[in-house]
Amino acid sequence: MEVLLWARLSGLHVVEVPVAWRERPGSKVRLLRDGPRMLDALWLLRREYGALSVFVPGVERA
Repeated sequence: MEVLLWARLSGLHVVEVPVAWRERPGSKVRLLRDGPRMLDALWLLRREYGALSVFVPGVERA
């Protein structure tokens, strides 16, 4: 998320690119352990930089 935020604040154009996904056994991500850390990191970014507008294709702004 930090890289995407840095790119956005630097005026770079960020696009989504589809990738082929396949499940891998032995994942190192643990929902109960890592989830709160990830949410905390997102909250800190939001607190530091405020809300950023997001463009979602096919969704009109109110």
